[in-house]
Amino acid sequence: MRRYAQSLIAFLVAMGAYMAGALETLELGLLETRFSVLDRPATSDLVAVQIDARSIQELGEWPLSRSKYALVVQTLVDAGVREIAIDVDMSARSDPEGTALLAAALEAAGGHVLLPAFIQKAGAGPDGTALMDTRPEDSLLPHAWLASVNVVPDADGRLRRLIFGMDTPDGDFPYSMFALLAERARPSAAPFYVDFGIDVRSIPRVSFADVLYGRFDAAAVRGKKVIIGGTAVELGDHFSVPRYGVMSGPMVQAMGFETLRQGREIHRTGPMAVILMLGVILVLSQIMPQRWGWRQQSLMALGAAGTLLVFSVAVQELVCISVDVVPGITLIIVCFGMQMSLFADAQQKAAAHQKRVAARQRILLDRVVADSFDGIAILDADGQIEKANDRTFELCGADGADRPGHVDALLGILTISRDRPAGGWHLLPAGEAALAQCDTANGVRHVELTVSRSEVPLTQLSIDGGAGTRTVYGLTVRDVTDRVVAARATEAAREEAERANRAKTDFLANMSHELRTPLNAVIGFAELMESEALGPLGNDDYREYAGDIHTSGRHLLSIVNDILDITRSEMGDLALNENETCLNELAEAAISACRRAPEQEGREIIADFDHALPEVLADPGRIQRCIEGLLSNALKFSDGEKKVIVRTGTESDGSLFVEVEDFGTGISRQMLSSILMPFQQVASSRNRTSSGTGLGLTIVSAFMAAHDGKVDIESEEGEGTRMRLVLPAERSLAPAPNRMDAAACD
Repeated sequence: MRRYAQSLIAFLVAMGAYMAGALETLELGLLETRFSVLDRPATSDLVAVQIDARSIQELGEWPLSRSKYALVVQTLVDAGVREIAIDVDMSARSDPEGTALLAAALEAAGGHVLLPAFIQKAGAGPDGTALMDTRPEDSLLPHAWLASVNVVPDADGRLRRLIFGMDTPDGDFPYSMFALLAERARPSAAPFYVDFGIDVRSIPRVSFADVLYGRFDAAAVRGKKVIIGGTAVELGDHFSVPRYGVMSGPMVQAMGFETLRQGREIHRTGPMAVILMLGVILVLSQIMPQRWGWRQQSLMALGAAGTLLVFSVAVQELVCISVDVVPGITLIIVCFGMQMSLFADAQQKAAAHQKRVAARQRILLDRVVADSFDGIAILDADGQIEKANDRTFELCGADGADRPGHVDALLGILTISRDRPAGGWHLLPAGEAALAQCDTANGVRHVELTVSRSEVPLTQLSIDGGAGTRTVYGLTVRDVTDRVVAARATEAAREEAERANRAKTDFLANMSHELRTPLNAVIGFAELMESEALGPLGNDDYREYAGDIHTSGRHLLSIVNDILDITRSEMGDLALNENETCLNELAEAAISACRRAPEQEGREIIADFDHALPEVLADPGRIQRCIEGLLSNALKFSDGEKKVIVRTGTESDGSLFVEVEDFGTGISRQMLSSILMPFQQVASSRNRTSSGTGLGLTIVSAFMAAHDGKVDIESEEGEGTRMRLVLPAERSLAPAPNRMDAAACD
C-alpha cells in the first residue's frame, strides 16, 4: 500500500509541475540540446546576400541608397536568380532618384522580388501600444510581393518559433517571407518550432559589396533563391536563438526557409501524451522488484531517463515532433528519491564507518608528519604554533628544551632573505619560498620556508547558526643546504667559463689584428717577386715559390679574416655597410665567382631567380659572401656530375630568400643541430679529407643574424641538402603603387 501511495504522490508532483509550467525551461533546454545532436546541412537552394560589416565599411554609408539595391537586384537577375527577398526596411520616403531606379529594377525582375512588411508599435505616449503596418514606399509595390518579416520571441526573449504570417491592423494577412520563398505559405498564424539542427553555416553566403561590384561567382546563385539583409552587428537586427546564441534577422528568415523546404517544422506533444507517458512509467515502477538495492534502482532510474532522452531524439529526427520528456524524468526522480529514503539507516551506518576510517587516517597522517625529514608546523590565525614536528625546531636551530610558541620567535633565530611581513612571518605570500640560514656546530645550514593558507571547518556551529570555518597556516621548513652549495658552485663555474670565453674572444681578436699586418707584407712582397717588378729573379723555381707564398698567404689571410669576423660577431661589433641592393645580382655574382674557381670548372650551376624580386636594404658584400659560402659548400659536398640549383624568391609573409640546393652526400641528423657552430664540418667517408676550417657556415649565420635574418637547413643523408638565407620582410623595399614593373630588381 505504501508503494502505491508513493507512486500516486510522485505522479501528482510531476503532473502538477508540468501543468504549472515549472518544467518549461528544462523542456526547452532539452529541445535545444537535441538541435546540436541532430545536425543536418542546408539544402543550398537559398543564398544569403549579407550586408555585413565589410560591406558597410567599403560602401561608407548606412542606410544604403536604393540605387545600390537596384544595382544588386539587376545583377542577381542577370545572374539567373529565381527569386529575391529583401529584408531591409523600404518604408522611408527619400532618395527619389534611387527609388525610381529600384522600381525599374523590380519591374525588370518580372515580379520575382519580395519586399518586407512588418507590424510595429505606433510610438510612445497614450497610443504607444497601438500597432501600425509598415510597408515599402508605394512606388515600389506594383512590381513586387509583400512579405511579413515579423517574428515573435518567447517570454524569455529567445526566438524558437516562427509564424506563417501576421494579421495587420487593416485586416490583411501578409505571408511570412520565408514561407513565400519556400512556397509553403499557409493562411494561419499558428507557430511552429524552427529546426535549429540545420547548420546555418552551410547556407551559402555572399557579401553585398561583392555582388554590387560583380566580385562573385554567378554560377553560385544561378537558379537559386536569394535573401538580402543586414547581418552586421552594428545594424541591431539580431535575435537570441538556440544553438547559435545570436542570429541576424535575414538568417532567421533563411532558417525558416530551410525548415519548411526540408519539411522539418517541429511541434510539441500535449498534456494527453504526457499523461500517457507518466502512466507507463508508473506501471513499470510497480513491477520493479522491491528487493533491489539502491545501486540496481539507480541504474534502473538512469536507464529509464536515458531511454526517454533517446526516444525523444529519435522521434524528433523521424517525425519532427518534440516529445515533452521532462515530466517523465521528474516522475522517475521523485520515485527514486522516495525509494532512497528506505536506505537511510544503511547510509547512517556507512557514515559511522567513514568516521572510524577518518580517525585512523588522522592517526596515520600524524605519524607520517612526525617522521618527516621536512619541518611541518600548523599555525593559528595569529601565528601561534598549534602543532609542529621535532624536525621543525631542529632545522630552525631551536631543538633545545625551551621551544618558541610563536612563529616570529621561531624564525627570529634565522637570517631570512626577505623582510618580515607587517603582521608576522605567517603572512608570507602563500606558495612563495623564502631562503634562510642559521649557524650550527657543523657550519651554515640553509633552509627554505614555505607558508600555505587553509580554511578548516569548525567542529561546532558558529554563533550565527551556520557552519563556520577558521583560518590556519601551514609552515614547511626544508633543508636545502646541498642545493644552495651546488647552485653557488654552478654559478661560480659559469662565471669562470664566461671569463674564459671573453678572454678567448679578446685573444682571437688581438691575434687576428696582429697576424694581418705581417701577412699583408708577406703577400705584397710575394706579389712583387712573382711579377718581377724590381727585376728578374733569375730562376723559374723562385718565381713558382713566390706564387706559392702569395697563394698560401692569401689563404692564411682568409682564415684570419674569418676568425676576426667570428670574434666581432661574438663581441657584438659586426658593423654593416647597408645599401639598396638586388639579391638576384648578388646571387649571379656569387655563381660567377664559383664558376671561375679552377676546381669547379665545368660544374653545372642552375639559376632559378624570381625576376619580380624587390630590392632589399642590406650589406651587399656580406650577403654575397654568404651566398658564395653556401654555394661553395654545395659544390664541395656533391659529385661533379650532379647539378646545384640557386633560387631566389619571396615567402608568404613577405620575407625574401636565397636558396642553394645540391644533391650530394647530405648531412646526418646528428650534425644538423651543430652544423652552424664554429669549427664544425660534415664528416663522412666521402668528404672527411675536405679542406676548410669549419667556420664558413658559422660566418654565414653571423652575417644573417646581423641582418635580423636566419639560415634554414634541410637535409637527408645521401639525398642532398637545401640551405636557405632568409631576410625579414622589413628589409624589403616596397615598390611604388604605380610602378610595380619598375620595382623588380631585374
